[in-house]
Amino acid sequence: MLILIFIGIVTFINWFLYFAYNCSVVWIIQLSKKSRVNRKENQIELKKIKYLGLKHYRKGKYNKALIAFQQELNIEPKDSITWSNLGAVYNKLGSYSKAIDALEQSILYEDAEDPYTRNHLGYAYIKQRRFEEAIKILKEALEIESQYDHALYNLADIYSKIGSYDKALESIDQCLKLNPTLKKAKKLKENLKRKENSFQI
Repeated sequence: MLILIFIGIVTFINWFLYFAYNCSVVWIIQLSKKSRVNRKENQIELKKIKYLGLKHYRKGKYNKALIAFQQELNIEPKDSITWSNLGAVYNKLGSYSKAIDALEQSILYEDAEDPYTRNHLGYAYIKQRRFEEAIKILKEALEIESQYDHALYNLADIYSKIGSYDKALESIDQCLKLNPTLKKAKKLKENLKRKENSFQI
């Protein structure tokens, strides 16, 4: 009698373990499928928001672009491009401290060094009068992309502000060789020429 009870208990335990194992496998498979679906849905949503943010930015609707990029970061908080875009928007809105925070985050998360993020960061540093940091980060941008006209312009702008007119002229000449139609570069060169002439005897 005891043997039959023992066999029954062992059989029940084996059946229970078999059932529990199969249920857990099914649950894991369903969870995995659900996770893949969620990831796919998130990627679709992310693309929609990214497109919307860029659309608003290009139309000059910076507050709407800001909301879109912030929503994007709620879905993908380590996306370096979105952090860079957010920093560019803050620059346009004149929120330079926030721009610096966002752009530094972008550099922290980037897979490959991006000259455009560094140029935006250099611009924000200039607006905060952090000239040494601006020169350093803009030189980094130019090491990555040596023919980056806007980075050369920003570098010339700093040298002009700190009185290094020879370096400013050198940078602005390089900028204008790359982009002869850049109006702000032409204007800066004219100002530099005037300053240079005012020091002549």
